[in-house]
Amino acid sequence: MQDEFYIGYEAEMPRGLDSRIRRTAAAVLLIALVVSSMLVFAHRRSADATFEYGRERVFEGRLIEFPYPALLVSGAHAPTSYWLVGPGKHGAAGLVAGRDGAIVRITGSLIEREHDHMIELRSLAMVTGVTLPAVEPLRSLGPIVLSGEIVDSKCHLGVMKPGEGPTHRDCAVRCLLGRITPMVAASSKAPGPKGLHGRLALVDPAGRAFDAPLDALVGRPVVIRGELLSRGPLRFLATTPAAIQVQENGASFLNVASTQR
Repeated sequence: MQDEFYIGYEAEMPRGLDSRIRRTAAAVLLIALVVSSMLVFAHRRSADATFEYGRERVFEGRLIEFPYPALLVSGAHAPTSYWLVGPGKHGAAGLVAGRDGAIVRITGSLIEREHDHMIELRSLAMVTGVTLPAVEPLRSLGPIVLSGEIVDSKCHLGVMKPGEGPTHRDCAVRCLLGRITPMVAASSKAPGPKGLHGRLALVDPAGRAFDAPLDALVGRPVVIRGELLSRGPLRFLATTPAAIQVQENGASFLNVASTQR
């Protein structure tokens, strides 16, 4: 029995060879469709977040300097809060210093994710002749235990996608070194108060900006024990490095306070 042989300039391919090639081509196409479909369904969906890069808006409201820069804009029912951040990998503390409680007009680009808002601040001007009620001081809402991930707020709220997880860890470390507000993004299975599945800014037990190094903690699943605080509509989690525990690869909670530099 001779093997079938096909010469390219012949009008037809031998029947047996033609049948094998058709079956092989069909199998390759089917495998390609199955693999691509699996990759599509396994791909992590991008967060519903936006960054209006290059577009500037004007916002007017009461400035909050401590513990992190924010702007409260009056609304029909309640004020809308906007975290403030500087251009690039920089916080806004230096841009708003000495203006706590002042009425200001801010120009900047909007960053949004779900119910959280942020402004990348470009310019700030004082507004005179306007008086608003004083913003309440920090108050305690009680102890809390929360599961989630420590993130840099600017990237997480919309500047980067993804703005969390191992792939974003190096960027997050650099943003936090630039004094961008650190937050814990609560997981959907958080053991904290019912319905609390958003983001909380991290502060120290005295309610000041969290200044302990976070490079060993950011971008990893953590459980944090601390105290829930509020200032107006803003929410904070007061804690210490010793109260933050990492949980990865199914391992038991690992206290990483000793790894802090």
